[in-house]
Amino acid sequence: MPQFLGIDSSTQSTSGLVIDTGSRRVIFDLSINYGRDLPQYQAPEGPTETVLAQIWSDVLQVEQVGRQDHFFELGGHSLLAVNLISRMREHGMEADVRGLFEQPTLAGYAAMTERMEIVL
Repeated sequence: MPQFLGIDSSTQSTSGLVIDTGSRRVIFDLSINYGRDLPQYQAPEGPTETVLAQIWSDVLQVEQVGRQDHFFELGGHSLLAVNLISRMREHGMEADVRGLFEQPTLAGYAAMTERMEIVL
């Protein structure tokens, strides 16, 4: 459930930082988007995206993964990318870790993965 914090104008700096008046620490930066413009969830399409979404969900420990979700924005990093590749190969999928950096969304990486399987 979202929680809202009332902001007194005296605690907001001219640069958009919200500062705790007691400790003088920055507690929020209004110039950062914080995901307000995230795309709406789009369910995976086709067998490759569906299997890949399940693997991403397991590896990243998130509840659901949509077509436009970004591996690294969901908490992925290079070690998890290696884990992802291993899991994909267990499912008989061709995988390339470099491709994940080039196409980090589920839909983009699934399309790249499908092209790899056709070429081989």
